[in-house]
Amino acid sequence: MGRHVNAKFKWSQAGLDFLIGVGSDVYRINAFRVTGLRVDARPRDISRHLEKPRNDCEIRSVQWKSGPLPLDPPPSPDNLREARQRLNDPQRRIIDEFFWFWPDQLGQGEE
Repeated sequence: MGRHVNAKFKWSQAGLDFLIGVGSDVYRINAFRVTGLRVDARPRDISRHLEKPRNDCEIRSVQWKSGPLPLDPPPSPDNLREARQRLNDPQRRIIDEFFWFWPDQLGQGEE
């Protein structure tokens, strides 16, 4: 005879926090989509990339790294500021990393 399995499933707090962080706009606000950076970008790469454009005019004039699913229109300064905050927060960054495109080989990004 089979064992009785309890059908109730309890979510851990970490699991609940993860699901709350993954909203319906997970791809729209994904920091890697907004910035055009790869998921293996280092903090130095992120800073260097995000320091380039300062305002809407500069953002539109910069050849933004397109990457997969580029935003059209390009991200606003507020979008970039929010993306930087997501990349600086380990819990939010892991969600964006998980739900974005991964390169065939890590560490082979453009310098």
